[in-house]
Amino acid sequence: MSAVMGLSYAGDHACGWFTLVIGWAALKTGKLPRMLGYLILLVGLCFLFDFLSMLLALVGLLLLAIMSLWLGIVLMRTK
Repeated sequence: MSAVMGLSYAGDHACGWFTLVIGWAALKTGKLPRMLGYLILLVGLCFLFDFLSMLLALVGLLLLAIMSLWLGIVLMRTK
């Protein structure tokens, strides 16, 4: 059981780094709204440190849902 949890946390950690890089790129290029870029960074931080607290993992999932909807709306509005 602990091996499964360890692999799950490792996957979340990798996803957190990936999301941080995407958020940084969004802020650096300015192609997405600035607040969305900060939200992406916040989601990445939540995933990066979700092993510390179950509450942090739940907040990260809630923010991920908001981020996904917002990003979808932004992408649908662009040509």
